[in-house]
Amino acid sequence: MLILQVNIDGWKTVELYDHEPVNVNYKFTEVTEINKPASSYSQTFRVPMTKANQDVFGVVGLGHVPDLNYKEKIPARISRGGVTLMEGFGQVKTFYFQRGSYQDLEFVVFGEVATLSRNIGDAMLQDLDLSSYNFALDSTNTSDGLSSSGLSSGVVRLGVVDRAFGFSDSANPYDGSLFFTPESFTPFVRVRELLDAIFDEAELSYESDFFDAQDDLYLMALAGERLYTLAEAQTQALFVGQTSEQSITASTWTALDMIETTPYYDDLTAWATDTFTVPTTGYYQFQLTLSATASSFDVRVVGSSSGTVYTATGLSEAGQLTFEVLLENAETVEFQVQSSSGFDILAELVLVQYFQTEGFTLDVARNLPELKQIDFVAGLQKSFNLVFIADKNRPTHFYIEPWSDYMSAGSKKDWTNKINLDNDITISPTTDLQKRRYTWTQAESEDTINSQAKAQTGEVYGAKIVEDASNDFASGEFKVSSPFAPFVITPVGSTGIAALKLSTRDQETPKPIKKPRPFLAFYNGLAGGSVYYNIGGSQTNKPLPHYSANESLLATLGDLSLFYGHPPGYHFIFTTPLNALYYRWWSAWANELFSPDARMLTATFYLTPSDIALMEWSDKIYIFNQYWRILEIQNYDATKDGLTRVKLVKILGAIQDCEQIPSTGSRGTIQGTPTSLTKKCCERYGFLYDPTSKKCYQPAPLEI
Repeated sequence: MLILQVNIDGWKTVELYDHEPVNVNYKFTEVTEINKPASSYSQTFRVPMTKANQDVFGVVGLGHVPDLNYKEKIPARISRGGVTLMEGFGQVKTFYFQRGSYQDLEFVVFGEVATLSRNIGDAMLQDLDLSSYNFALDSTNTSDGLSSSGLSSGVVRLGVVDRAFGFSDSANPYDGSLFFTPESFTPFVRVRELLDAIFDEAELSYESDFFDAQDDLYLMALAGERLYTLAEAQTQALFVGQTSEQSITASTWTALDMIETTPYYDDLTAWATDTFTVPTTGYYQFQLTLSATASSFDVRVVGSSSGTVYTATGLSEAGQLTFEVLLENAETVEFQVQSSSGFDILAELVLVQYFQTEGFTLDVARNLPELKQIDFVAGLQKSFNLVFIADKNRPTHFYIEPWSDYMSAGSKKDWTNKINLDNDITISPTTDLQKRRYTWTQAESEDTINSQAKAQTGEVYGAKIVEDASNDFASGEFKVSSPFAPFVITPVGSTGIAALKLSTRDQETPKPIKKPRPFLAFYNGLAGGSVYYNIGGSQTNKPLPHYSANESLLATLGDLSLFYGHPPGYHFIFTTPLNALYYRWWSAWANELFSPDARMLTATFYLTPSDIALMEWSDKIYIFNQYWRILEIQNYDATKDGLTRVKLVKILGAIQDCEQIPSTGSRGTIQGTPTSLTKKCCERYGFLYDPTSKKCYQPAPLEI
């Protein structure tokens, strides 16, 4: 007997119409394509509103329906013979009335994947409550964020990203008169804690051996050109000007003599004797309106600590200048003009807004990139080929592991006696599933190196592309596309620092990117070089924390990489890591499904409720002296025992990605197993093959 139960103020049994069929479909793609609001199953019940069911859902009548919260999911489960077949959530859809006295309820039950996608919904990463990780960007926290321990036990770290700052290798790491402030550092947030927060706020939970081990996997927290704080930018706090013209002596820089009294104002109490005293270190945006009798004159802004921070030359008569300058706390600033001949001028100055660059509280969530939470989770799935398996007894609890790890742990089950030999059994190659081109790629980014690489190759840096010219029947493209951009680092000037150059390609006047893409990176620890920064006028030198797409900054063959393929680097490494995303996490899956030896089997099986309840996608099903894994169970009737159509794919075992695999790298020479690398297997993993010596070598770093 089929039993439907719902949890409305406790678990209660719902009376059903007799002999109503319940056909369940299970499909493996539902546990991987988690950002699609599909379900491993969904079933619509027409429920009679008997007295017992009205005790469950509430009293129904013409003009009156139960006072339920129809926006909330109702926990639900379906069982037979004491075995739970489905567990998920239900939704009240429609009430039906017949002849004025008979009422029915349309109730839909959704399965595991629908729970994950629907619970997370359309919320953005920036909607997460990460307030416990917010911190004041002061001297202590800046030092901690740049240290080996990080902030909040390493949940948040700071790093150096070239956001068009203009590095140099002097005590002043900027070109010109600017200095490196705490706001110049870029936060990174550990991926594992972001995943925790997403699941917590969606009222879900998970276990993952994979993510438990990812202490050094981070998401760069940068949503715009500058960091966002809990306080908004201060605006319109200062308006000073002149009520009569000021005479300027020829060839002499002269401070503009402006007042802050009526009709002007000074809410900061910062203007006195022609000077502006900076209330806090930060970026200050001014608007200067000028009317002069000179045919040509110059303007500059001079700080007592910062020096000349802005200059405009060749101005004539009337005009308006808007500019932003970085100023230090407590320094005095003058706004000066000059010309080769004497002239008269009338001026007004407005402080449009200013942004504090130290001592403020950093809003960690607000600085996360503009990305939906479900797309972030799906991006991790597409990076590491993850499966999301719902616990059969707890539909809100998931097991998250890479496909290869999950499949290797499956149980062996003999279904030889369950197959129905009277019906058709089909075995076919997977030719019809195969494509002419397979692409694994990250998101395109406009930063300097990524745009250069795309212009040179036509592909996103680090993409993995497999062309199958051997299949005469294949067409189209299979594509896995991650929302994360390639984190490509390159040496910055002569600093010895390798960092992401997050600016546009214009080398003369590099510009910051207004809305950077999401970037994943590994924290590589404190390594080489150091950086100077300035807090309250005091300069400090700190060892530099490094981040890259590889597990270690100088990278060895066994490291993990966040590129799909094996591109040549833009900074020195010992060896291109073999374990790129495609090779480590996707190749076994691809080889099994698209190999010439791949086979699909479709047949009918006699499956019991126990078979369904205990079924795992990782099961190794023994039939015809071979092992298969389940891809799909079609129209299983949960109300009775009977035959069910099942689609399976042959388990081929370990398929070597190439005849020889790189195994060691020493002094630039790459050796393979079981023999020396052929040209094909050398170049497949991003190395250079020398036909004269017949040896495989590590390529030199690329140049910008």
